[in-house]
Amino acid sequence: MKIALKLKKKKTFSLEFFPPKNEEEFEIFIKTIKELKKYKPDFVSVTDSNISAKLKHIALSKLIKEKIKVDVLVHLTCINNTKNEIKNIINVLEENKIENILALRGDPRNFYKNLNEFKHATDLLKIIPKEKFSIGVAIHPEGNQSKDIKKEIKYLKIKKELGANFGITQVFFDNSKFYDFINIFEKNYIKLPIICGILPITSYKIYEKIREKVKNLTFPKELINIIEKYKDKKEELVESTTDFAAKQIEELKKYPIAGFHFFTFNRAYGVRKIISKTNIL
Repeated sequence: MKIALKLKKKKTFSLEFFPPKNEEEFEIFIKTIKELKKYKPDFVSVTDSNISAKLKHIALSKLIKEKIKVDVLVHLTCINNTKNEIKNIINVLEENKIENILALRGDPRNFYKNLNEFKHATDLLKIIPKEKFSIGVAIHPEGNQSKDIKKEIKYLKIKKELGANFGITQVFFDNSKFYDFINIFEKNYIKLPIICGILPITSYKIYEKIREKVKNLTFPKELINIIEKYKDKKEELVESTTDFAAKQIEELKKYPIAGFHFFTFNRAYGVRKIISKTNIL
């Protein structure tokens, strides 16, 4: 079912995974999806990068849809593909009755080779058949790498005009930054449902990884203090960070957001803990 239609009926709950690197991780990947399926996610997505064979995320999306019986959102990155490759992928999605695409430029750091046929996600949006797919786009509440909110808003407006049906935010931890973004977003009269990205921090390693990868991300002092205090005490760390995430969600629910999208890191534990602490479903 198209995500745009789901969003007209309810706030969505969704999950994001990445392609497993080996057989052991694949088994954990499948186990995690099956475990979290009991929460009835509206859709599941699998990221695209060079950590595995090209288009492995497409095969995994097909597997999730057909075998696990959950709707999927396919990440379609363009800087690592030619126009012909993109058209072939779109044909494969149509053949497999996959109706949802997240149209992305792609992070150059995630790919060994960046081609020159696409410069921006807006170039990709121009060739996706709008009548056949529900199309999502990435949203950066604190701006992209340049931290330029006005530029982010400008491109979101263009993406909406090119057929985007909804947006999913990059992870954020400081709700005040999101509220600032929403105020500018609404002043520009953009009507686009926004799904908020939530990341359970279940280890100090995840904290370090996300801090290194996302340079324009604000960590509230309260969260930093929690992580530093319990960096060597996993149980206390998870309990406290999921308390923080649950509080963050409860505050966000007061705003007209479209749903919550959990970045799982292919593990169920953090998501389960947050769900148990908030009325999200």
